Amino acid sequence: MRLPLRLGASVLLALTACAGRAQPSDWLLPHPTDPILDRLVQEERYAEAMGHAIAVVRSRAEGPGPMAPTTLASLELLGRAACEAGEYATGEAILEAALRASRRVLGPDDPRLATSWIALGRVARIKGQRELAWRRYQEARQLLEGRGEAWEAVRSELEQGEGNWHRKADMDKALALYRQSVERQRRVSPWGSFEEAEKLTWMGWMLGRMGRFEEAERRLLSARSQLRALGLAGHSLNGVIDNAFAERLALEGRWEEAESFFRRVTEIFTVARMNVPPGFARRVRPLDGHEALALLELRRGRGEEAWMALQRSRAAVHLDFARLGLWSQRDPEGFRDAQLLRRELLGLRRTLAGMDPDVELSWTPDTWRSILRFVEGWRRLSDLQARYLHAFPPQEASLARVRAMLGAKSALLGVVEVALGGDPTVGDQRLRKEGWLYVLRRSGPIVWEPLPELEGRDAIRLRSTWQRTLRAAFWPLHVDPDPEVVADHRAYARRYLDPALPHLAGIEHLVVEGSLIPYEILIGPNGRPTIDLFDVTHVPSAHVATMLAERWENEPVREVRSILSLSAAAPRPGTETLERLASASGVYRDLRRPRSSFTRSEIPPDGLPSLPYAAVEASLVARKFPAATLLQGAGVEQRLHQIESGEGLGRFDVVHFAGHSLTDGSPELAGLALARHDAGPGPLDDEILDVEEILLGWDLDARLLTLSGCETARAAGAERGEVLGFTPALFAAGARSVLSSLWPVDDQATALLMDRFYDNLTGRYADVRMGERGVPLPTARALREAKIHLRNLVDDHGRRPFEHPVYWGGFILLGLPEER
Repeated sequence: MRLPLRLGASVLLALTACAGRAQPSDWLLPHPTDPILDRLVQEERYAEAMGHAIAVVRSRAEGPGPMAPTTLASLELLGRAACEAGEYATGEAILEAALRASRRVLGPDDPRLATSWIALGRVARIKGQRELAWRRYQEARQLLEGRGEAWEAVRSELEQGEGNWHRKADMDKALALYRQSVERQRRVSPWGSFEEAEKLTWMGWMLGRMGRFEEAERRLLSARSQLRALGLAGHSLNGVIDNAFAERLALEGRWEEAESFFRRVTEIFTVARMNVPPGFARRVRPLDGHEALALLELRRGRGEEAWMALQRSRAAVHLDFARLGLWSQRDPEGFRDAQLLRRELLGLRRTLAGMDPDVELSWTPDTWRSILRFVEGWRRLSDLQARYLHAFPPQEASLARVRAMLGAKSALLGVVEVALGGDPTVGDQRLRKEGWLYVLRRSGPIVWEPLPELEGRDAIRLRSTWQRTLRAAFWPLHVDPDPEVVADHRAYARRYLDPALPHLAGIEHLVVEGSLIPYEILIGPNGRPTIDLFDVTHVPSAHVATMLAERWENEPVREVRSILSLSAAAPRPGTETLERLASASGVYRDLRRPRSSFTRSEIPPDGLPSLPYAAVEASLVARKFPAATLLQGAGVEQRLHQIESGEGLGRFDVVHFAGHSLTDGSPELAGLALARHDAGPGPLDDEILDVEEILLGWDLDARLLTLSGCETARAAGAERGEVLGFTPALFAAGARSVLSSLWPVDDQATALLMDRFYDNLTGRYADVRMGERGVPLPTARALREAKIHLRNLVDDHGRRPFEHPVYWGGFILLGLPEER
C-alpha cells in the first residue's frame, strides 16, 4: 500500500438530481451525495469538509457496518475529497478501495459503480495516464448504457470528463462533449447550479483558447452570474474567469485595462490557496496573475517592482517546503509535535502496507479502523503544518538578501514569460509569448532585457526543438553528435541566453532561476556550449534560495567526509570491475542501457531491468569517503529504516542513490527502486523509497543528495515551471543541494560522470600523474568539470563516445549556490 503524505480535505460536489436530500439508508440514488459536504466544498472550506467526511465514514462504519452500501458511498466521497483538494494519490487509493469493496457488495455490473470509474478516470487524466483514464471512462459508459433519466447527472459528469480528455488534442470534440454535458445538467437543475457554473467556466476558457472570444464571454458571464447567485463571488472559479478576460485584453494590447483583472486573479488565488492543505496539494491553486503584473511593471520601466511581483508566485510549492525546512529553528515545540505524529503515521503506514501487499489499499472489516486512524492522523498533521505556515509567513522577497547570497563572481539569471492565449499544444489556437530576461549580480542594479516576441507557430516550433534531444535520450543505440541538435540548442540560447551575455563579464558561476532548460547544453554565439563558460546551479526561485540560505546560514560549507550510498543491486560476478569502470578502455558500446523511469502503477519492482553500472557506481562512490555506509541488494529499505530510527540520516554529508526511478503524476508517489526483489520484499517493505516516506521519516543535514537515475528532477512532471517530485521534499528534509536528472541517462556514462564528480568533490582528483591530492571543488564546479571530462573522454580507439549532450547534459544541480 502506498498512501501519500496528506489527505486532502474537499469532496467533489455530488452530481445528482436529488441534491439537497438526505441519502436513503440503502444507497439507491444514482450518485452518493451529502448536502453538508456540498456546501463546505462550494465555500472551499476544506479542513471542515475533511472533518465532516471522516466523521460520516466512521459513523456509518460503526453503524450499518464498514461494508454497507451507505458506508461505501461515503468512502467514495472521501476519495473525491482528496482529489478535489489536489491529493490525487490519496484520492485514487481510496476510490479504488471503495470501488473494489462496492463491486463485491453490489456486483460488478451495478450502475452505481459508474461514479467511482468517472472519478478514477479524472485522476488518471490529471496524472497524465491518458490510456488508463479512457479505459476508466469507458467502464462507466458501459455501466450507464440503457439506464433511464435518473442517471442524467452521472452522464453529465462523464461527458465533462471525456471532454477534458479530448481537450489537448481535439478542442472541437472537447467543446461538443461539454455542450452535451451542460444540456444534461440543465435538465437536472433547470434553475442553475454550481455544476453548471463550473462547466460554463471551462467552456469559456476553451473558447478563448480558440480565439472565439464573443462565445467565450457569454459562457463566462453566465458562469459568474450563477456563482454570485450561489453566494460564491470569491470562489477560485472566478479567478479562472478573470484571467480569461485579462488575457483577451492583453492579447489585444490593452494592458492597462487588463491590470485590474490580473490583480483580482492574484487576490482570489492567494486566498483560495491558503485553504488547500499545505504541500504538494497546493499546486492545484497556482498563484496566477503575478507574472502578467511583472510584465506590466516592466512596460512601465519599474524593474525592481517587476522582480518583486515575479517572486510572489514563482515556485510556490518549493517555497512552502523550504519554509517547512525551517520549522525546527522557528518553532521547536511545534516541530517536535509534528515529528512525533510523523513517526506514528510512518509506523501505521508500514503496518497497513503489510495487510494486503497486492493492492495499494484494501477496505475490509479488518482494516477500516486503521485506515481511518491514518486519515485522521494526516488531518492533524496537515493542521499542524498549516498553523506553522500561517504563524511564520515568508518574508517579502528581497534583492538585498539575494545579492548577499551570491558570490563575487556569480550572477542570477531569470526569465519572466507569459504565454497569452494558452499553452502551445494545439496548433490552431491563438498564442503570443511575451517576456523579459534579467541579470542580477552581487552589486549594481538588476538589469532587464526584452525577449523577442513569438507568435503562433513560431512559439510552438521553438518548444518542439527539444524533441530531438529527448528522442536521442530515449534512443536504444549509441548516439553520435548531431548538427541539428546543436542548431536547436543554439536557437534556444539565442532567446534565453544571448541577451544576458553582455552583462556577464567576469562571471564564473551562473545561477539559473525557475527554468526547466538545462542551460549547460545551450550553444552561445561563439559556438561553445555554456558548460565551457560557467559553473551552473539551478534554483526554483530566488526567494526559495534565500529560504535555503537562512536554513544554512549558521553552517558554513564544510568538506564532505561521510556518505550513505544506495543502489538497487550489488555488483555481480563477471560484470565491470571498479578499475575497468574508472578507465576509458573499451568504453564504446553499440547498445545503450539507460537508467529509465517507469510509471509506478505499470511495472512491478521485479520487472525492472538490471543496471550493473549503477551497482558498481554506488560501490565506487562509497570508497571515496573516509566514512561510508553502503546499502545494496535486497533488504535495502529495511536497513534504511534501521538507520532512520537509530543514529539517523543527519550524520551523512552526502546521500547517493543509483538506480531506476518510478514516476507518478502524484508527487507523493514518485519513488526510487531500492532493490529488484531478487530475494523478495520484506513483509512491510516494497523496496521502493517514495516521496511520502522521505517527508515522514527523513531528517537530513546533508550538503548534497544525489539521485543518479532517470528523470529524477521531473518524477511528477512540472507545473507552472516547477519540477515536482523529490526536490521540494528533500529541501524540507534538510538537503542543501540536490543533483538530479531531466531525462533517461545512460547507465555507463552516468557511472563515469559520478566517478569523476565525486573525485572532484572530495579532492581526490588533481593531477593523477603527480599523485597529488587536490583541493575539494565546490559542488557546481565539480559537476562542470566532470561533464567536460565525460564529453571529451577518448577511448582506446580514438573516439569520443559521450560527446552528445544526452550523455553528459542531463544532470542539473538544484539548491543553494555555493562558492569557495
